[in-house]
Amino acid sequence: MRQTPGIDATLAALEAADLRDSFRDFLAAAWPIMQPNVPFRASWHIDAICDHLQAVEAGRIKRLVINVPPRHGKSTSASVAWPAWSWTRRPWLRWLFASYTEGLVKRDSRGCRELILSPWYQQRWGDRVVLKRDQNQQLRYETTEQGVRIATTVGGANAGEGGDIIVVDDPHNFMEVYSQAHRERAINWWNTAMTTRLNDSETGAKVVIMQRVHQQDLCATLKDEGGWDWLVLPMEYRPKAMAETSIGFRDPRTQDGELLCPERFSPESVAAIRRSLGSYDAAAQLDQDPTPRGGSIIKDEWLVCHDGEPDGARDWLMSWDLAFKDFDTSSYVVGQVWCRKGSDYYLVHQVRDHLDVVQTIMAIERMVKQYPQCTKKLVEDKANGPAVIRLLKGKVPGLIAWPRKGRKMPSKDSRLYAVSPVFESGNVHIPRGRSWLPDYIDELTNFPQSRHDDQVDATSMALLEYTQGPRVVLESDLNNETD
Repeated sequence: MRQTPGIDATLAALEAADLRDSFRDFLAAAWPIMQPNVPFRASWHIDAICDHLQAVEAGRIKRLVINVPPRHGKSTSASVAWPAWSWTRRPWLRWLFASYTEGLVKRDSRGCRELILSPWYQQRWGDRVVLKRDQNQQLRYETTEQGVRIATTVGGANAGEGGDIIVVDDPHNFMEVYSQAHRERAINWWNTAMTTRLNDSETGAKVVIMQRVHQQDLCATLKDEGGWDWLVLPMEYRPKAMAETSIGFRDPRTQDGELLCPERFSPESVAAIRRSLGSYDAAAQLDQDPTPRGGSIIKDEWLVCHDGEPDGARDWLMSWDLAFKDFDTSSYVVGQVWCRKGSDYYLVHQVRDHLDVVQTIMAIERMVKQYPQCTKKLVEDKANGPAVIRLLKGKVPGLIAWPRKGRKMPSKDSRLYAVSPVFESGNVHIPRGRSWLPDYIDELTNFPQSRHDDQVDATSMALLEYTQGPRVVLESDLNNETD
C-alpha cells in the first residue's frame, strides 16, 4: 500500500477497511479533498442519499430516483464520491454518467479522478484501485481491473457504451425546460439511448438524480414507467405526500413546512429563493412538485389522511376507470375501494396499471375477492367499460355502468368541481403511507394540468355516487358530452 509521509500505515489500513463498509463515512472523510473550501455538514438527508446509493451498489435497489433541491450535495455525493468509494469494494465495476451539459460531466469526472489520485485515497486503496495510464482521459478512465468511468452528455456520442451502473445527474437544463422540444429531446434520449445500456439487465442498476423542473419532465416519464424507488426530499416537508422507499426510509420530519437542511438554508434564505424563483419554479425546484403548493381545483391543504378505515364504515363501493389499450402510452386502468361513515368518505385501496381487457377482468375479480363488502361496483361507461361489464355480468354481482343509462357523461372538470366541497370541508380521507399516494396527490391537486386524470376520474365518480346518487347529471353538462 502506498503511504503518505507522517501517517501511520496501520491506522490508515484500519480506516480504509471501515470506510469501505460505509459510503456515508467515506463521503465525510473524503469531503475536504473534494470540497476544500466548503465544510461538511452532517445531515439526515445526506445520510438518506448515501444509504440509498449504497443499497444500489449492493444490489438491493435496481431503479432509483432522487429528487432533491439544488445545492444539497447530490452531485458531489453521487457523481464524484460514489464511484470512487465503490471501486474500493469492486474495482471492476463499469460506470456510465450523463448530464445535460458537458461542463457538468467534465467537472464531476475530473473531481472523481482527482479524489482517486489524491494521497489520502492512494494511501488507503492505491494497491486496489489503479488507473490505467493509457486509458486516463478527462471523460473516460479505466482501472487495471477493467472498471471504467465514462461521462457523456444527454444525447452525447458516448451513449452507445454500456455500464453496470448508469447515473443521470440533471438531465434537463432548467433554463430550457419550458421548451417542449428540449424536454422531448431528453426523454427520447433516455427512452432510446439509455434504457438498453445496462451490461446486465438483471444485475445492473439505473439512478436518476434531479430536481423536478416541469410537469412533463423525465421524472414524469419514469412515474408512468413504474418500478422505480423514489427518494423525494422537498425543501419544506409535506406530510401527506411522503411514501416509504423499499429499504424502509421515511422522511424523519414531522412538522408541515419543516426545512430540509436549516443549517445550510435558513427560513429567511428559503423565502428569498422562493421570491426569486416565483411560485411555479419554486414548487418544482424546491418542493419537487411542479405546481405551486395549494393545487388547482383541489387544494393540498384540504386533504386529510387516515391510518385505516374506521370502525362501523358502511356503503362500500368500487370505482373503476378503464382504458382502451394496454400500451404504455395509453391511459391507466384505475380501480378504487371506498367506504363511508357519516358524512366522511374514505379511500381505502387503489390499483393502477396498464391493462388489457383480460387483465382488467382479472384485476376486478381479485379486488372483489379482497373486498367482498363492496356491493356496488361502478364502471365508467367508456373505453373498455361496456365490454368488461358484459363479460363479468354473470360472475360479479353489483356491476353498474356509470353514469346510469339515459344520463349525460359529465365533463372531467365539472365532475371534480362538483365534489370539491367535500374535499374543502375535510370529509374526504386518503390512506397514509401508500406507495401510490404521492402520484395520487400529484394528479389530484394538479388537475386539470396533470399529466394523467385516471385517478381523478375514479375519485370523482365514487364521490358523485355518494353525494348525488343515481341521478348524477350536472346542469352545465346537459349539452357537453365527453369521454
